[in-house]
Order: sequence, then C-alpha cells, then structure tokens
Amino acid sequence: MNQKRRTWRPLALIIILAFLALVLIWLWPDVQRQQRYIRAAATLLASAAVAFVWFFFLSPAAIRIRLVALVAVILSIFAVVSTVRIRGVTGDLVPILEFRWSSHRSDPPPGPAFTSTHTPISSGNSADFPQFYGPHRNAVLDAPLLHTNWATHPPRILWRQPVGPAWSGFAIVNNFAVTQEQYGQDESVVCYDLFTGRRLWTHSDVARYFTTIAGEGPRATPTISSNPVFAFGSTGILNCLDLATGKLLWSRNTAQEHNASIPEWGFSSSPLFLDGQVIVGVGGANSHSLAAYNAIDGQFLWGAGSGGAGYSSPIAATLLGDEQILIFGSRSLRSFSPLGVQLWEHLWPGNQPRVSLPVIVNSNQVLISSGYGAGAALIEISSVQSASTTNWSASPIWKSIALKSKFAPIFVKNDYIYGLDDGILACVELKTGQRRWKDGRFGHGQGLLVAGLILLTSERGEVILIEPNPEKLIELGRFQVFTSKTWNPPALAGEYLLIRNDREAACLKLQEEARTLSEH
Repeated sequence: MNQKRRTWRPLALIIILAFLALVLIWLWPDVQRQQRYIRAAATLLASAAVAFVWFFFLSPAAIRIRLVALVAVILSIFAVVSTVRIRGVTGDLVPILEFRWSSHRSDPPPGPAFTSTHTPISSGNSADFPQFYGPHRNAVLDAPLLHTNWATHPPRILWRQPVGPAWSGFAIVNNFAVTQEQYGQDESVVCYDLFTGRRLWTHSDVARYFTTIAGEGPRATPTISSNPVFAFGSTGILNCLDLATGKLLWSRNTAQEHNASIPEWGFSSSPLFLDGQVIVGVGGANSHSLAAYNAIDGQFLWGAGSGGAGYSSPIAATLLGDEQILIFGSRSLRSFSPLGVQLWEHLWPGNQPRVSLPVIVNSNQVLISSGYGAGAALIEISSVQSASTTNWSASPIWKSIALKSKFAPIFVKNDYIYGLDDGILACVELKTGQRRWKDGRFGHGQGLLVAGLILLTSERGEVILIEPNPEKLIELGRFQVFTSKTWNPPALAGEYLLIRNDREAACLKLQEEARTLSEH
C-alpha cells in the first residue's frame, strides 16, 4: 500500500467497534456481572493490540514516530509492572491494584502475647458466637435487639488494629476471640481479648497459601467447643488447641492423609463439631470429600463422599426426623448420616465454586444458592421406609436465577428470601423463586440476621442495618469501618461485633433498645 494513500480511518473504525462491543457486552441480558467485566477487559486488550499493530505497520505516521511510540509503550509497560501489582480481585473479579512498595503486615506483632487470666466457659452462653455463622451455623441470632436509629445511636469502635492476611472470621466464647492469620511462611491461629484486642496467644504452623487472584492466608473460621479450638488451615492442616493457652492438643494433615490437592482457592471448610466428631471438607483420590476425626485425640473415624473439595462448610441438620450432615460440594448438595453414610444427593450443574451454606427451611426443604450465574433452588427431601432401609431422595420445587449468592449467607423470613444477588440485595418469594425486588449495590459482603434485622457487612468495609421488607429495600443505618475489600464473615457476641478483612480487625459496640422479639 502506498503510504500517501494510508489514512487514520482504520483506527477510528477500531475505536468505534470496540465501543459498540462494550455497549453490547454491558446491555446483553442474562449475563453475570463477573463475565461482563472479563469480556470487557478482553475486548479492550484485543482492541489495543489490534490498534498498536495497525499503528506500527499500516498507519500513515512516519517511521520515526512509530519507533518512538513503540519505545514509549515498552517503557510504559515496564514502569507499570515495576511499580504496580495486583492484590487480589473484587467479588466481581476486577483486579485490585496497589503500588509494590505498599506494606502489609507479614510478621508477627511485636512483643510477647499477653498472658490470659480468664477461664473459658461453655459455649452454651447465649452471647457466644462459637463457630462460623454463629451458634447454629446459619447466620441467624435471636438477640440482641439492636437499636434501629443509628443517627442518634451509632455503633462505637472499641478497638481497631492490623492483623495478618486471611479470609477467616472470628469464633467467640466468653471473651476469647479466635481467628486465623498469615505471617510470612507461618499460618497462625490467634486468640484476642474481645474487649481490648490484646493478643492472648498464637499457634503457628509452617504453611502458606497464596495466589495473585485468591490472595493470601487461611480461609476457614475456627470452631470452639467448650474448651478445645478446632482450626482448619488453607493447606489442609487440622489443629485442636486449648482455648485458654493455645497449646496444641493434636494435629492432622488432612491433605496428605487423603491424597488431596489444595483447591484453587485453598481449603475453606470451617470445622463442624458434632457428637464428639470434628468434620471437615477435604476431597481427594481416596474418596473422602468429608473426613471425620475424634475430637478428643484426633483419631480418624470415617471418610465419605467422592470428588474434589468445595468451598462450603458442612452443616448439621435434622430432616424428616433424622440427623444429617449436609455439604454443598464441587458438583452437588449431598447428605450423610453422622457416621458418614450417604443418604441423598442433589446435582448442581457447572464447575464454578459453591460457597454459600445450605439453608434449612423446614423439616423437608433445603434452600441452596451459588454465584457465577447459577442461581438458587428450593429442594424437597423425601424418604420411603422399607423393611430394612430408608430410601432418600431430593427433588427441586423450583430453580431460579433471581438470587445468585457467591458466598454470603441467605435468609428466610416470613415466606421471603433475602440475600446478595451478584452483590445487590434481593428479595425472592420462597414459594415460587420469583424476585420481588433488587436494590442497593453492597458488593460481595457478608451478613447476619439479628432479631429479625439484617446486619450486613459490605465489600467496601461498611456495616449496614436493614429491615427485611418484601416491598422495598429499607436501610436503617450505615457505618463505615474499613476502606479495603472486606469478605470475612462477621461475628456478633451480645452487643459486640467483630469484623475483619485481610488487613485489619475491629470490635464495634452496637446499641440495644427496649423492643420485644414479637415486634420482629
């Protein structure tokens, strides 16, 4: 082609086509938000590459200008790579960028741990929050009755301090608050005083999980059963520790024992304590997607299921009068007896992570939801008794894409479901699965249902109080705590709210008011 006949029209065409593609990506119906971002990024990168190739080889620009542009692009890429890094992604898979010289806590806090003078008490205390999502592992609490006017009675921060990276939450018994953190190559279980934030003890193992996308550190929340603390690390180490001192009572490397590979986002199963057993989701070649250990001495009791580990945690449920263990795994929702015998299974298509816990609606119905476009389903459980066995089955009542919970809990209240649908709060009819409304971009946060009110922690580090209402979103109060990504589940012990992310932890004192449970 003669250089005199070359024009800038192809560049204009590339820009116009890229713009139209972005508009189409964003307006195309029934596409999950994460996929929109991925496709938009791919479109921009492809368009930039095509534009650069055209500019360097086919544009009317003089060769000297092209060479200068090439050098400028190379230097710009080098400057960005040298000074900026990706620190994980948002819940919508958008990269979080930071300067490489930004420092984050990677070493243990200075000074010796404070020696506790307190004695642990039984987890029967009504103000305890002894495990992932609370006493019943369903993110639902009957108390306290929170004050609904945060303009006059806002939360008050009692303490706030840096912590090591992790996506774990807190388990609280008496004033012992236990979480997991990463310090360099050490994966640690750390106990703090609830009221002061003083570090009481630390137990560490040489173990580290890290990827650019998933981030660094352990993911599971510890479980406290009276005195012992059970903590499951991101590489598969299951520890039993003394709550008062942090002394190691026993430890098992479940990944090695079950020939299991570390999942893409790390082992994430918060231990379930049930009938003297400690149960975690493992997954591996030896067909042990669930593994149970004796809580006293750590002896292996049984393994059940097959396939790789998921990211949800096992829960205990009583369905049709029988005690069961449910796990939302890599391919399905499955039920096992307390001795590891599989009772029933409900397949859930797709290969994306399943994280949000199943919700027991009543004695024969279970609600599940997952993100990445999968949606939610209400499942009916039935059983037929024969002469020697009970035959179980599970069938869907409805399936809907109106609620796609990536990892936050979902709540059922007065025949309606409330939960984060791709980061936006949604209300769905329990009987039909049809959406009533969807409003408020809170991001991929977490939450609790406290005495009938939703206490939400947003991805942006806010605490938000919401009144569940089938007609519209009613926000009662909002309080900013952190300014960085907050995925960790909150813990509420009485009026004391512990929240954290992979950088900081804080204790908030919430105000109570004189109301009765019948009002909610």
